[in-house]
Amino acid sequence: MMIGKTKFSSRRIPAAEFILLLFTAVSVSAQVPADWNVNPSAFEHIMTVTAQLEINGSVPGDSNDVVAAFTGNECRGVATPINVLGQWLYFMMVRANGNGELILFKVWDADLDTVIDATNQILFAADEAYGTVNVPYVIDAINTNLSTESVIGFPTAVSLFQNYPNPFNPITTIDYDLPWDSNVQITIYDILGRQIIRLIDEHQQAGYKSIDWNSTNTSGQKFSAGVYLYQVKAGDFLQTKKMILLK
Repeated sequence: MMIGKTKFSSRRIPAAEFILLLFTAVSVSAQVPADWNVNPSAFEHIMTVTAQLEINGSVPGDSNDVVAAFTGNECRGVATPINVLGQWLYFMMVRANGNGELILFKVWDADLDTVIDATNQILFAADEAYGTVNVPYVIDAINTNLSTESVIGFPTAVSLFQNYPNPFNPITTIDYDLPWDSNVQITIYDILGRQIIRLIDEHQQAGYKSIDWNSTNTSGQKFSAGVYLYQVKAGDFLQTKKMILLK
């Protein structure tokens, strides 16, 4: 959503300036939940998150808001915002002792003095970096007290579903589930395994997803009736299914 967003300069931040910003000490209000703290010596690995916060689709301008990362009920990282070229960014170090732990985010809204759950879910990967100063990772929180929209839960496992309709002519829909944020590739092949088109090749946030294919390639060439394959790759997940195009 574009509501409440502001267009910011795309000037790149020098590495030295970025490091200074990342390690700037920022005090946290005493109203923040007492268990939102981390003992760095208890963990072996870190990943970094450079994020922008959205609450109900809008970017708040409160410098007292706090974002924290959790595994279960254990806090793994805390950050308060720093104003960089007119935008509030959160520079967070998330900690763990091994890869693959599910990381969730919570937001303390200073104006309302309340905790809001973010919709984001990522898997911990040592030395991984989510977001940059110029393209921050978006932490999306929904305050149900301010929104009439229903809150939809997240899938519990990566899933690829049979396309529908199937057989189809000329358009079909492919549904898939992402329980955590991931790099996603969706590719269409002919029955001999030759790539026809890559429908998606991007980083996506967790949720219930779908994509349409109109039986053409990137050049608009239409394909003849037959059996085709569609494949989804998301992290370590890889699955292929068949579909039938009719004429």
